[in-house]
Amino acid sequence: MTFTTLWACKRAYVKYHGAYPENFLDRVYSMLGVSSSWKICHLFSGILKPKKNEICVEIKNSGMDATKTRYPNESFDLVLADPPYDVQNAEVYGTKYPKIKDILREELRLTKKGGYFGLLHWLCPINPDPELCLRKAVIGITEGANMRIRVFCLFQKNF
Repeated sequence: MTFTTLWACKRAYVKYHGAYPENFLDRVYSMLGVSSSWKICHLFSGILKPKKNEICVEIKNSGMDATKTRYPNESFDLVLADPPYDVQNAEVYGTKYPKIKDILREELRLTKKGGYFGLLHWLCPINPDPELCLRKAVIGITEGANMRIRVFCLFQKNF
């Protein structure tokens, strides 16, 4: 079962282009009941300061490919991705524009059975593998006037 809603988040006033909206992660963690025992991976993490149980995969001018990480299969309880949304955004990061299907495939690979993975983007992707995961939520994310509405799609890997 999928639920749909809209979250009004604060605009991220940081120097770094494309940061998560302010209070976005707090809302995601609260919705899922994330605890300190959860292992979390952020793909395309920007300036995010990882907590003890978090891994950040930064791509800006690093040569790293967040669609083919070095982490073993089923390593994380939660995998989140906030990639460049188009070719122009990718240029700002000094990287190639990643394909949505490749991002979702990597998130699915990294997520433990029963765990969650999500994509924050302008696009609402189809389910990457209906036999392996379920779409749990589609959440519109607004940061206020004159800002594009983004969509957060959340999936759960089947048991």
